[in-house]
Amino acid sequence: MQYDLSLEDVNVCKTKNAKSNQLAFGVMLSFFKRYTQFPMATEANISSELILQVAKSLDIDPLFITTFDWSGRNAKKYRQEIRKYLGYRVTNAEDIASIINYLVDNLIPRQLSDSVLLEQTRLYFSKNKIEIVSTQQLEGYILLANQKFEQQFFDKIFNNLNQEDFLLIDRILSKDEDEDHEIIELSELKKDIAGAKIKNIQGAINRVNLLSRIKLSDSVVDTVDRKLLLKYYERVMAFAPSNILDFSPTTKYATMAVFFHVRLEFLLDSLTDTMIKLVKKVRSGAEKHVDCYILAEVKRVDGKFDILEKLAVLNAKNPKGIIEEKIYPVVPQDKLEAVIDDLQHRSSKWYQDQVQEKMHTTYAYGNRSSLLSILRTLQMLEDHIDYKPILDAIRFINEYWNESDLAYYINIPPLSGVVPQSWYNTTVRIEKGHLRINKYNYELLNLPLKAKEFIVKLKTSTANNLERLNANIPNNKLVQIKKSKVGNNIKLTPSDPQDEPDNIVKLQQEINNKYSSIHLIDILKECDLRINFTKTLETIGKSSSLNSSDLQKRLLLCIFGIGSNTGLKRISIANDGINYSDLRYVKKRHVNAVNIRNAIRILVNNVLKIRDPDVWGEATTTVACDSTHLFAWDQNLMSEWHFRYGKKGVMIYWHVDKKSLCIYSQLKDCSSSEVGSMIKGIIDHDTDMDINRVFIDTHGQSVIGFAVSYLLHFALYPRLKAINKQKLYYVDSKDKNKYTNIAEILKGSINWQLIEDNYDEMVKHMVALKLGIVTPSVLIKRFSNNNYSHPVYKALVELGKANKTIFLCQYLASEELRIEVNEGLNVVERLNSVMDFIFYGKLGQIATNNIEDQELSILCLHLLQVCMVYINTLIIQSILSGSHWQNKFTPKDYRALTPLFSGHINPYGLFPLDFSKRLSIGLTI
Repeated sequence: MQYDLSLEDVNVCKTKNAKSNQLAFGVMLSFFKRYTQFPMATEANISSELILQVAKSLDIDPLFITTFDWSGRNAKKYRQEIRKYLGYRVTNAEDIASIINYLVDNLIPRQLSDSVLLEQTRLYFSKNKIEIVSTQQLEGYILLANQKFEQQFFDKIFNNLNQEDFLLIDRILSKDEDEDHEIIELSELKKDIAGAKIKNIQGAINRVNLLSRIKLSDSVVDTVDRKLLLKYYERVMAFAPSNILDFSPTTKYATMAVFFHVRLEFLLDSLTDTMIKLVKKVRSGAEKHVDCYILAEVKRVDGKFDILEKLAVLNAKNPKGIIEEKIYPVVPQDKLEAVIDDLQHRSSKWYQDQVQEKMHTTYAYGNRSSLLSILRTLQMLEDHIDYKPILDAIRFINEYWNESDLAYYINIPPLSGVVPQSWYNTTVRIEKGHLRINKYNYELLNLPLKAKEFIVKLKTSTANNLERLNANIPNNKLVQIKKSKVGNNIKLTPSDPQDEPDNIVKLQQEINNKYSSIHLIDILKECDLRINFTKTLETIGKSSSLNSSDLQKRLLLCIFGIGSNTGLKRISIANDGINYSDLRYVKKRHVNAVNIRNAIRILVNNVLKIRDPDVWGEATTTVACDSTHLFAWDQNLMSEWHFRYGKKGVMIYWHVDKKSLCIYSQLKDCSSSEVGSMIKGIIDHDTDMDINRVFIDTHGQSVIGFAVSYLLHFALYPRLKAINKQKLYYVDSKDKNKYTNIAEILKGSINWQLIEDNYDEMVKHMVALKLGIVTPSVLIKRFSNNNYSHPVYKALVELGKANKTIFLCQYLASEELRIEVNEGLNVVERLNSVMDFIFYGKLGQIATNNIEDQELSILCLHLLQVCMVYINTLIIQSILSGSHWQNKFTPKDYRALTPLFSGHINPYGLFPLDFSKRLSIGLTI
């Protein structure tokens, strides 16, 4: 680090009468210019590098600094002179008021982290030529600003509420058993929808209607970060009504109003998911019904399928035989006529017609009123012209859904752009010369800088990679491009498996001998004693009455109980002086998803910081992503059936670096896009790791994923299951005959004009992703095959084709890259087994229907894994620093080295067997 003194600075220093004074003045001046504050009143707090550089600039022996009195009059006088020389001043009361106002108006509403707030406050001091005070004083200013902002925020909300709002909140918080049924108690408002079932819809709609009676004004919502609203929402979710009633009136009503706003958003999202799942159930149920019917037809012994088989056999054996003599004795004429009559009633679309008919019946006589009640509850808005017909249709349904008892609409609803052609026969009929629209089927429908510079760079990269692959493929013994009638044009020879190096085995044996049977809970404790990550688990209330040591112990027990899935009750039994209610109290107020994610971020950053480059190599920028399945209770909207695992549950999606450190984790349902989960982790991980390469399995990639990765500046490297069928795209149609060695896997050219025309729109969508305006899963859903006509979707597809072509060229050309991708994904597979080792309680099942608690279980599990990696990293570095390991490790050993091992860890506790103790049950002593 450079601590430069200008020529003018040197001349000012030289005006001091002694060399020790000159050096001290220079050190103080240089320190102030860099940090806008003076060093502490002792030489020990000043880096030797600073002293040496200043001494060199002044041509003075650095040892003179030891004779200077840092607490004397000269030191005080020099501080005054330096402030005057640089134009700075000491903080006064007016400055403090200005700083607090600046924080309240500009920073606090954005809900920035404490570290960012500190840094921004320091920048304010520097910009306004004010000497920066101590960190403790800065934190005090931030605390005052937070209090002032919160009071102003609550006052603003309170002033927008009326007496009816106050009465409604009071009735909810103090609901009696004899209270009006329109009033729902707070505990019921906090509940999620218990699964996609018809019986759950009306209760959810009642909650939505109640919550929508209190609204936050746009002037409140638009001026603060959503994280701030979630903070007060979590406070109400954790507190009992009696706790909220203890708040001051302003705080109580304002906090509840925020809760109403956020809870309404979540419930509307859940209602939408419920409707989608129910419509899917109608279709899947109809298909299952038709499949059963077909199977019954096949099983009939004297059915038409047996007749057709007999006819085929007779014709094959008697090609020149007479029908009367050969066929009728086996299959009578009347039987054949019956088969003909049956088959003639079945068109080429018979299966789909039967499915639609069954869907119509199920909807019309079972689900219609419930689904329409959801549709009437939701308010749908969309600016894009493609969706206008759908919104017009929804408005029509809401207006005329109950106009008569007839099975068709009296008024004619909009059809163009709403009803697919395949549904016209079922939906639209001519009856007595009038157009009749079957309202049941109609409602059942699934209503759902510069570009040229960007393109030139992408074109060049695509062309260069195609040329390299075309030139190198003849000499590549592991990859063959061949002709194939079924499209299997690529033959890829797998690389030889790698054996585990002997030194890795010896290292693990030494670790097991030296650190045998470390308790998992002790690993968690040791990490907190070293890092103090529990400081981030702040109360969602205004303050905590627990002393710091008791709080720390209870927080660690909560994290361990949730993360190991043993539960708070079992953990409380094993610890004297702590009961179950104590842990529940701490969990409600301190242990939530936001706080645990902050703790994980601090732990991950510390692991990255302590890694020795000589052992682990330079900082990695690569993560591998994959998901795993966990069984979970299913009376909620998250748990779903997974066809591959053959059971209900949830998915956990991991982002893991090459050295087994889990960077990000998230809970997802079984049907949501893994591409969206992959993108979300890259955007939201919020650690010090700079991710620019991502290894994923087949399910985590798509053409849209390749497009997004290119726009967000990270490279996507999937391990494709169907690598033999992959195709490449060339830059221009004139290039078709240019790449003769890879011609069999070339499919077509890329439409660059589409990318150029929609470049600005693509960038807008990526900005929305980065800012959190839209989630990746929503974006991936929007740009799916069902929305192919959308111009931005088409442009993203073309961009994805180009980026995927670049990847395939590199993947096919480089065995090292293929090995690296496989190694990275194998790390995730090992992670899953270690997660099972940690998450051992309740047979590894998530035993709750509360989605927030499900997510919290995964995050606490993630935190325990990071703690395990942290301690194992320290252990490995400690052992390898021993003299007997010097110069023993080879590059192959370092490549195989991982902190993801658990042979020396005991997750369960101790089980002592004492024969001197007996159970006093009917024993005669």
